[in-house]
Amino acid sequence: MFVGVLLSSFSLTLQASTIDQMLENALNKRLTDKAEFALALDQLEARKASFTPPQRYAFEYLQAVYDYRSGDIASAVTRYKGLVQQSTDLKTQYRALVSLANIYSLKGDAEQAFALADRFLAPKYHDLDFDIKQHAYIVLAYIYLQGELIPEAEEALLLVDESSLPESEMCVFASTRIGIAFKAGGMNPDDYDEKADVCLSLDQDIFLYVASLYKVQAYLSNGSLIQARAILERYEAGIARIQYSNLSAVFYALKARVALLEGNLEYAESFGLTALNYANMGSYLEAHVLVHGVLADIYFELDSLTEMRHHMLAYDGAFKSQINATRSSAIAYYTVKLLSQQKQFQIEELNKQMATIKLEAELAEVEVENRRLYLVLLVVCTACIGLWSLKNQSAKRRLKRMVEVDELTQVYSRAYGTRLISSTLKHYKSAGQDVGLLLIDLDHFKSINDSFGHGVGDWALKEAARTIKSVARKVDIVTRYGGEEFCVLLPSCSHESAMQVAEKCRAALAAIDTEMSGFNFSIRGSIGLAVASEAGYSFKALFDSADSALYRAKSDGRNRVVTA
Repeated sequence: MFVGVLLSSFSLTLQASTIDQMLENALNKRLTDKAEFALALDQLEARKASFTPPQRYAFEYLQAVYDYRSGDIASAVTRYKGLVQQSTDLKTQYRALVSLANIYSLKGDAEQAFALADRFLAPKYHDLDFDIKQHAYIVLAYIYLQGELIPEAEEALLLVDESSLPESEMCVFASTRIGIAFKAGGMNPDDYDEKADVCLSLDQDIFLYVASLYKVQAYLSNGSLIQARAILERYEAGIARIQYSNLSAVFYALKARVALLEGNLEYAESFGLTALNYANMGSYLEAHVLVHGVLADIYFELDSLTEMRHHMLAYDGAFKSQINATRSSAIAYYTVKLLSQQKQFQIEELNKQMATIKLEAELAEVEVENRRLYLVLLVVCTACIGLWSLKNQSAKRRLKRMVEVDELTQVYSRAYGTRLISSTLKHYKSAGQDVGLLLIDLDHFKSINDSFGHGVGDWALKEAARTIKSVARKVDIVTRYGGEEFCVLLPSCSHESAMQVAEKCRAALAAIDTEMSGFNFSIRGSIGLAVASEAGYSFKALFDSADSALYRAKSDGRNRVVTA
């Protein structure tokens, strides 16, 4: 009998060990061949009656992954939520939390994504394997990337210790880093290695394909059609095999773009319609923008004006949704950040932070407006703690305006304006339209503050901003970039038209009547002008070109417009 008990115990241990190996095998296949992943799940289903609780939770997690890959996003979300709330196995709970945050990010629900991502660093997960947490940091960077929060994505990626990163994470790390570089603009695809050998050896094809498609878009932006086509041909069979709808939509949209550029309209239309089918199966806004954009261009070349108009309208709707999602990402990010601070600190600690920020602002005047934004948010948080309901729509609108608008001048803030300008430049680059940029600096502004006081200086800044907005068109983006420096983006504007707008701005500033301030003085502005067709469509390249022209305007005597 004793021997029988020992044999029974050994059998149960061996069975549990075998199931653990099967779960690990399925986990490794979850991002590769869908048919092999489904087979691994079927084999586990047959052993389900023998699962221990941790094995049951691990299997539930794998089923959620399969639901998501099959397009049943609602079921995947329900399973992930159940694991986050109920799983007693912290490893599986953490994986579900990371996956759920990623889904909300891809759906465009930035507030939910950031709220979940904020829990990645919770104390109860501190003792998990560092490898699992490194993966979460990479996902965190990817979530910021999806929200177009590029500086935050770069900071999140710094949490990853690349030197100790296991080989199993090298592929997703490389993919995310390439995505951040592409979104930041000005990417040279030849400088980035997508770790093809590592990805293929680990059966992590999907991350290789995501990175490769970013490189294809970069090559197309640089006019390198041969390199773009070579990558698409190299990975076409693999992308077709794994059957990820969002990935396939982007792939065939880019394939259609290449065929269009090569003049093969029949293939271009076929690839474009295939891309549309895949895009309609998923919820990735960027895929819809790419697909409808290329189809509109294809039907223009085919003289199918009805179809072209249909896809132009769809493109416009998808692009606006993407812009709105980008705007709401900033709101969601700061909202979650403030809520986290409320939970972790007492009001006294917040007051200390306010005092510290005030001191820093006094020591660094050049950063005073950026600091003011943070101070306002903290003051609102302190005054309304315990009463402020973020579910109230009017409160959300007020917070949104604080993030987007410079408090003094009522034009866009530097942080938000820069992000909006970068997104707009990408759109007009793909549309093949020129864009102008004016960099306006008020001449001798310091003497106004020194002679009449900062109150009069603030009046002058507000009046200058009002004047610039009155000259600018409705579609133009007016941003306060520094203390007395303004930036104006002019979409769909040629060099000649941009010069006319700049001259009107200069003249209007010189015509400001300052008697309303109680003093009599002059307001003058020097303006640097650059256009994207000459300087490039990245914000940095366009800004640097306008800044160089502004420097020459100052050197040549001020109160003038100089073009790059």
